[in-house]
Amino acid sequence: MRRPCLVLFISFAIGVYAGIQFGFSSGFGPALCTSLWITCAFYKVRFGSKSAYTVGLLVLVATAGALRSNYVAGGFPRHHLVHFDDRVGETVLEGEVSTPVETREKGSRFGLNIRSITIADTVFKSVGGILVNCKGFVPAISLGDLVRCVSKIDIPQPARNPGAFDYAAYLFRKGFHLTGRIVSEGDLQVISTETSSSLDRLISVVRAHVRGTIRQNLSGAPAALVEGVLLGDKSQLPDSVRDDFSRAGVSHVLAVSGLHVGLVAAGVFFCIRSFGGSGVASSLGTTCGVWLYALVTGLPASVVRAASVATLVVWARSGQRQVDGLNALGCAGIVLLAFRPLDILDLGFQLSFAATGGILVLHRPFTHALSIRRGGGGAPGSRPHWRYRWRPN
Repeated sequence: MRRPCLVLFISFAIGVYAGIQFGFSSGFGPALCTSLWITCAFYKVRFGSKSAYTVGLLVLVATAGALRSNYVAGGFPRHHLVHFDDRVGETVLEGEVSTPVETREKGSRFGLNIRSITIADTVFKSVGGILVNCKGFVPAISLGDLVRCVSKIDIPQPARNPGAFDYAAYLFRKGFHLTGRIVSEGDLQVISTETSSSLDRLISVVRAHVRGTIRQNLSGAPAALVEGVLLGDKSQLPDSVRDDFSRAGVSHVLAVSGLHVGLVAAGVFFCIRSFGGSGVASSLGTTCGVWLYALVTGLPASVVRAASVATLVVWARSGQRQVDGLNALGCAGIVLLAFRPLDILDLGFQLSFAATGGILVLHRPFTHALSIRRGGGGAPGSRPHWRYRWRPN
């Protein structure tokens, strides 16, 4: 295969989507894979088919994708949050803050990795993520803090009409299975701080430093706009600014994308090279830089895709090798779906990979059609080239 990673990514994505839509059981998937693999092996041995081995490999990869999506979508223990309901009234939640506090128009919200739930003086050990909404106040908590709060549990409702936005599925893909409501600042108590890992603390320090630098030079809507573009945090962006970008048709400018990753990668790479760093040192520094930026922005699909491709490109450059764009895109897709298979239903994931794939496929035909040549268009099939000549006045 000319582009093995791209073909494997397509097969894995088909398996992930089939597993989500049809819900293959853990026993049916391996049985189907084994039977198809035996059939392909038989055709290869009996008829000498060269493509039988390839077909069997693609079937194996697709089955792995289906099993992976089934595990993420339905592999919950009995004490998981998905088995609780919203008819228990007020509960006491104890857990670790998993996301930075996001300021909203009428309060704030944050993610909480549950450790235990207290209902009527009975403590239940539990796991899972819950999105906690704070009504009318912004709590003074940080990422990794262990907190206890009195909250009302709600079950997110799925879409009632076909094609409508499914808020429950959206939260599920983000790792939140329930939502909670805190009506008073006194209902939230910090038990301990700095329980998070060193990496989480580093990310918090970087985000705080960048946000502080922005706030020292800007304020109001401009500061919120820069934070949204650099950090992917649009929580403090006024609704009027969002509406202006939407009416102008440039809402995508507010999203962190591959362009930002490319600027970070280019800046780190050429900075290290300008100080005499070797190719290996430049590749290592660029890899650390782009993935640190990806972690700081919250690992959206577009940034993970761009960071994976940038990593492949810089290490291939260090080894004096060429990188096929579509093959690198397939490799990035495999990495992303292997860790977060449910992202295949996310519109940002679909648009990111579709747009990048379209650019890689169509850039050469468009360049050939729009190329500027001296004396005509050139022979069909020839590689286009641009010519510029400077002439003194």
